[in-house]
Amino acid sequence: MRTFVAYLLFLLCASCGSDSLEVNRPADKDWNNNASLKNKLMRMAQYETAADNIVDGTSGFAILCPYAVVANDQWVQVDDPSAYSQIRAIFAASANNTDIVEIQFPVTVVFPDYSQQAVSSQTQFDAVKALAHPSVELSCLAFAYPLQIKTYDTVSQTAQTVTLASKPALYQFVKTQRTTVLVAPNYPVTVFDPNGQPIQVTNTAGLEALIDDFTVDCLNAVHQNPSTFEEILTQGTWFVSYFFREADLTADYAGYDFAFQTNGNATAISASANVNGNWVSYDDEGVRKVQFTFSGSALDELDESWTVTAFDPNQIEMVYESGGSGTRYFTLTRN
Repeated sequence: MRTFVAYLLFLLCASCGSDSLEVNRPADKDWNNNASLKNKLMRMAQYETAADNIVDGTSGFAILCPYAVVANDQWVQVDDPSAYSQIRAIFAASANNTDIVEIQFPVTVVFPDYSQQAVSSQTQFDAVKALAHPSVELSCLAFAYPLQIKTYDTVSQTAQTVTLASKPALYQFVKTQRTTVLVAPNYPVTVFDPNGQPIQVTNTAGLEALIDDFTVDCLNAVHQNPSTFEEILTQGTWFVSYFFREADLTADYAGYDFAFQTNGNATAISASANVNGNWVSYDDEGVRKVQFTFSGSALDELDESWTVTAFDPNQIEMVYESGGSGTRYFTLTRN
């Protein structure tokens, strides 16, 4: 055991005294006390909730296959994710600007943490959706399993090796570790890139850099979107199809159409007046964000830096974590 602990502490760049054990937590080694990396690992390992956004309109959960929908009056049996391409094709073939998808209940929804809930009606579905927390998955990156993890508990001074066989196991492991536990994989590890090519990673700093390098590719891949977020936002006009802050406030924005120019200007157009503003999109540690700023007070609830949780050519879903008034949800839909 002494030999194993010594090897683990060497792996984590910890230091040992002769009479007592003192453990350091360098960010480039320890997974568990690197909050940014933990978040990225959980996004890699979470249940994939974005692939069916064309049906459920949220990245807060996915609908468990098999189930059925009616898309623009056509019945579609969704036995696996390949059916979403069929739904897109139905929408693309329609001259109607308002595409309609009707879920055939009952269904089961699966949340990012792999928990499930049965849903028996559209009313119940809408209620669950309003409370679901959108996720920003990184499902186009994957570890080669099994994955061996070494841990060291700084309180009990015990070490062990844990073998994780799947994404759900990795998600639960990362989520539940106490802060007193040091965690690192048995390097080297293999990560598959968005094209399925294996990449060998030899240290934690390299792992985080790899995730950051492919984040934009992942976001485009899960939304099956060849265009960038900026290209989509600046095409056509949009309306607020959902706004939630402690209650559903969507009606407050009825009558506004929003246009976003490539130079960063924005205009909210209504029958009574136009409101000018600005927008900027940026990457924040691998998360797509967009900042809106409008003049006057009519749209001041929109003046935040929003996390983009899902987007496609017809809809942009955003969330803002407010310290004072809880989580806000904001969805733009193309006219």
